[in-house]
Amino acid sequence: MGTFNGGLSKNVYRDVLADLVPSIKVESDLHTQKRPKYEHYYVGGRTSEQTNVDFIEPIEVADLLDHCRTMSLAEEREALMDQLVVASKSADPSAFGKMFIPLLKRMVELSYSANLSLTNTIPRHFFKSIIDAYVLRYVRPEPEKPRDWAQARTGCRNGCGDCSQLNSFLTNPQERTRGFAMAEKRRRHLANQLSHSGCTLDTEHRGIPYTLVVTKTEKKWHEHHKAWRERCRVAGKSFISIGIDALQKILGEDYERAVDLKSRKAGSAADGKPGAAVEAPARSLTRKPPVSTMNQPVPFPTAILAKVQQAARRSLLGAVTQSLAPSTNVLPNKPREGVSKVEIIDLTIE
Repeated sequence: MGTFNGGLSKNVYRDVLADLVPSIKVESDLHTQKRPKYEHYYVGGRTSEQTNVDFIEPIEVADLLDHCRTMSLAEEREALMDQLVVASKSADPSAFGKMFIPLLKRMVELSYSANLSLTNTIPRHFFKSIIDAYVLRYVRPEPEKPRDWAQARTGCRNGCGDCSQLNSFLTNPQERTRGFAMAEKRRRHLANQLSHSGCTLDTEHRGIPYTLVVTKTEKKWHEHHKAWRERCRVAGKSFISIGIDALQKILGEDYERAVDLKSRKAGSAADGKPGAAVEAPARSLTRKPPVSTMNQPVPFPTAILAKVQQAARRSLLGAVTQSLAPSTNVLPNKPREGVSKVEIIDLTIE
């Protein structure tokens, strides 16, 4: 890792963030191979398909936030965290296991490694917002036990008379069992419509035609509740990976409510539905005049530089990054106002 003069580094960070923050998106670069059913990659009965979007690693995001802190770029740091909070409210729930939980964990590790106070270096509102979105979107509210026997409608595309009779039974909150006396082909048709309903099917062979007996059960609720308990287990492991003690210090009086997985109610605006409309944060970044050169050189992380170079190739940050590429001159043709002579320090040890 090389180093840039502090003033140049600060200017570069500010310019990069001014372009990066408004367009940041969190995507889940997941593959289609089988994964554990209840891990973060499995949500809503399906696995996320592979995408071609370049994925920014959570460690890189945490390091970028930490460098903003060390260079006193408080406004830029807050704007980046605001954008991450917005992303957490609309990203696919699988992104929490890929991005957000590892990000929180890394932020705690960086504070510990620098012997810094968690309450002074990590904003409570940021952790609380991410964890709230995690519980509401990934864990989701506990499925309520049915209060009656009403079930979801089903039926064929044609909306035949047999399916209409079936739906009148399924939506009846008081009726649990009904028999459908009809020919075999029609009985088989109804049985096909009920294949995923959780109802039990039996055929009475007394009389002609035979009777298909349909009985409602709570099987679907038990399945949903089991899946919810497994997601709670995964969430508990996530909290432990971040550190219970760290979460208690950062969240303070909000800790108990934030990690309470049973108190969340259905119907929340962020209730696990990807793509929900979310208002953008009020805070925005604009380019500012460059700062004066600082005495101490500040390291520019190679991982972040590589990502910025990738963005340049996508015409997002071309002008800024090309001036910083290792194969070109570090200094622009005309020094920016307020930035004095730049010293390049070679830390390579032969």
